[in-house]
Amino acid sequence: MSRLVLLAASASVLFASDGLLEAIRRNDAAGIKRQLSQGASAKATDSDGVPALMLASLFGDPNAMKVLLDAGADVMRQTHPGPRR
Repeated sequence: MSRLVLLAASASVLFASDGLLEAIRRNDAAGIKRQLSQGASAKATDSDGVPALMLASLFGDPNAMKVLLDAGADVMRQTHPGPRR
């Protein structure tokens, strides 16, 4: 039974991260705060391993970056250089 609970919790965080990444793409600081309060991690990455903070910087929203930093985003997090194999 504990494996089922762990799987459900993992799925919940995964979907919360999807909502967070979508809010970042929309430059929606309020949506980012909402997703974080619902369990999304500020350290989330997209399917290519790009961290949420880097996405926020790419989409150009300083408010989104501040929200993520205040929530514990890792400024030293790196992505894999070059194409994935």
